[in-house]
Amino acid sequence: MSPRLRSSERESHIEALLEPRQRAAEAARAGDLARAFEALPGELKMVVGLRHQEQCTFAEIAAILDVSEEHVEAAYARALRQLPALS
Repeated sequence: MSPRLRSSERESHIEALLEPRQRAAEAARAGDLARAFEALPGELKMVVGLRHQEQCTFAEIAAILDVSEEHVEAAYARALRQLPALS
């Protein structure tokens, strides 16, 4: 019979077993997200890219694209609805 593991040892052992599966699932989600991002129409892709990659505010994006801030916010909302959930 194997020796009993303390609670913290048992948790570490379980985490070590789950880690490769979790990494694989995260990689799959990242791939899904990247494909969905690439499939976005041009303006939506630009809005999401500027917002997340360049850390621009909606006002800054509006100035770059020469549209209203409300237009950018609506485009951003449309884009997020088309992207897979990050949960």
